[in-house]
Amino acid sequence: MAQYSAESGEVQYEAVRDLPPSESTPLLTDSSSPALVSSKDDVWSEIWLLMRYALPLIATYLLQYSWCIIVTFISGHLSADDLAAASIGMTTMNIVGFAAFEGMATALDTLCSQAYGSGNLVGVGLHVQRMMIIIMCAAVPIGAIWVVSPWLLSLFVKQHHLAVLAGTFLRVSIIGMPGYASFEALKRFLQAQGNFKAAMCVLVICAPVNALLSWLFASKLGMGLAGAALGAALTNNLRPTLLLLYIVSPAGTWSHQCWGGFSRAALSFPKLWPMLKLSVAGTAVNLAEWAAFEIVTFSTSYLGTEQ
Repeated sequence: MAQYSAESGEVQYEAVRDLPPSESTPLLTDSSSPALVSSKDDVWSEIWLLMRYALPLIATYLLQYSWCIIVTFISGHLSADDLAAASIGMTTMNIVGFAAFEGMATALDTLCSQAYGSGNLVGVGLHVQRMMIIIMCAAVPIGAIWVVSPWLLSLFVKQHHLAVLAGTFLRVSIIGMPGYASFEALKRFLQAQGNFKAAMCVLVICAPVNALLSWLFASKLGMGLAGAALGAALTNNLRPTLLLLYIVSPAGTWSHQCWGGFSRAALSFPKLWPMLKLSVAGTAVNLAEWAAFEIVTFSTSYLGTEQ
């Protein structure tokens, strides 16, 4: 509290740390105040925290999208038709499938973080269960589209044989659809608790496995483009398997605080509805972004296989 001294003619300050603020409490403290020093430290701590979370997340997405690069390289060593069909197949797979799954899973970024931050730890696992239900329901019509993709793609792709080849690629890729979808949900289960490294480590293992399996099936076993798709699909199923093994292992026991077991509450439609609305919005944004790639790929197909 500030007091004026008649003898010294100066304003003297007394410690008011234990007193509640009043009308006479100074709004600003001097620059040497511990509060200001603490505030500066908090800024740097926050910057370091963001970098510590962001860098593994960036690496995770780079490794996740390396699947497309690996399949592209392997297909390029097969033939020009295989490369063109792989481009069409992967672009379609990302839009009518993976982009939708990722968009739906963005709802967990909001809901799981809110549950964890508010102290409702079991709610994190409950949200993940609900998202798994939504994603698996969406996988049924998406899988049906992939099954009939040879006929659907023929409506947009000028070269019929490329449409059939790309459709075969999509049909084989159905094997890895459950793994890709569940990995997106499990990844957010850990990220909501501040663990961004587990998913990255899993992808560090799976990326070379994907390259090895795709090359083995496509080139060594002579399965062609279908072999490259099979290698990627099997690795997609390996990702959630390794993530689950991490969660149940001693290294992941800390995350069990957010798992209350399987619950019938996950099937409650009133609780599913807010998540469904967020999922639709996230999916729409993802599809709008990926649609540009689909337009470019289909347009290029009218220029010729080499292009």
